[in-house]
Amino acid sequence: ERAFGSVQLKNKIVLPGTLRYLQRAAFAQATVTEVVFKEGITVLPEYTFFIASNLKKVTLPSTLEEIGTYAFDQCDGIYSITIPEHVTTIANNAFYGCTSLVEIVNLSSLELEKLSDTYGGVAKNAMEIFDSVDHPEYFYIDEDCIIYTKLGGKILLKVLGNGSSHQREKRTFPKDVTSIYNSAFSNASLIQTITIPKTVTSIGEYAFYGCIQTNLTMFYEGTMAEWASIEKLDHYYPNNTTITGIQCSDGFVTFESV
Repeated sequence: ERAFGSVQLKNKIVLPGTLRYLQRAAFAQATVTEVVFKEGITVLPEYTFFIASNLKKVTLPSTLEEIGTYAFDQCDGIYSITIPEHVTTIANNAFYGCTSLVEIVNLSSLELEKLSDTYGGVAKNAMEIFDSVDHPEYFYIDEDCIIYTKLGGKILLKVLGNGSSHQREKRTFPKDVTSIYNSAFSNASLIQTITIPKTVTSIGEYAFYGCIQTNLTMFYEGTMAEWASIEKLDHYYPNNTTITGIQCSDGFVTFESV
C-alpha cells in the first residue's frame, strides 16, 4: 500500500508487464506526471491515484478489467483517458473530482454517456467520447490550458489544476483564445493576476469561480467598449468579494455594470 504515495517522483514511470498486482493507494499523493502500465494487471485498486495532483497522463494496460472506487480521485490534471477493451467494471466515484477529464476513448463495451455520473463519473465532464484510438484531435494543451477547437475558434475549456498552472500566480492566455468555457478556472485557486486577450468574444457561467485570492487583479487588453461587447453568462466573475471589476486599456469597469 502507498508504494509510491507521497514520494517526490518526477516525470514518467513505466511499470513492467511482469507486474500482476497493485496494492491500494499505490500512487496516492505521488508527484509523478505520467504513468504507463504495460500488459499485466487486471484490477486498478481503490485509491490508486488518490489526489495525485500533478498527474497528467495515464496509459492503462489492455489486460485491465476493473477500475476501483476513487482510483483517480481528484486527479484534475488529466484531460484524456483511454478505457481498455476488457474493462467491465468502473466502481462508484472512480473518477471523482476529475474536473479536467474532457476526452474519453472508450474501447470497452460500457455505454458511456457525456456528462453522466454513471461508471464512476468517468464521463461527467466529457466533451467528446470516441470509440477508437484513431479519432479527430479536437483538444490540445497550451500554457497548461485545455483548448477545444471543434466548434470553431479556440475555446479555453479548463486551466489544469493542482499542477504547474495551479501554482502560477499570473495567468497569460494562449494565443487567439476566442471563448472561456463554463468553470474554466475552477482549479485555479492560487492565481493572483489574470489578463484576458482582445480575441475573447464570450465568457461562460462561473468561468472564474475558483479564483479566490484576496489580492486578485484582472486585466482586459481591449477597451471598455470592447469589454462590454463580450457575451457573458451568469456569474462569470470570481466568487471573490475583494475584486469588483476589471481594468481595461482605457479605464476600470465593475462587474455589475456589464
